[in-house]
Amino acid sequence: MEGGRQIGDIKLNFQTANKITLNDSNSTLEYGLETERVGKWYASDRKYILYQNGETPILTIHYALKKWKETLSAEFNDKGNTNYLLLICALFLMRHEQSSESSAVNI
Repeated sequence: MEGGRQIGDIKLNFQTANKITLNDSNSTLEYGLETERVGKWYASDRKYILYQNGETPILTIHYALKKWKETLSAEFNDKGNTNYLLLICALFLMRHEQSSESSAVNI
């Protein structure tokens, strides 16, 4: 909410990718999060990439688990255009995806 109006929407879907929709004054931008494994097949390291409209990478979150401690680092692809709202939304989607992956393993 910004100034009493809704600025966007987060759509969570188990069959397709989770989406963030942000409404600008003139346009609507859609963002999606994709996951890539980094390293060996047994490693927990992951790279979460936030794409704008499914094609332009905006943000990369590096996730690693070392000695039972999480390490997170975020990197905007355009250093001059840092959007912390997108970072928070991407972290939310990342945690949701991790939660859905861990619950699928326990079935």
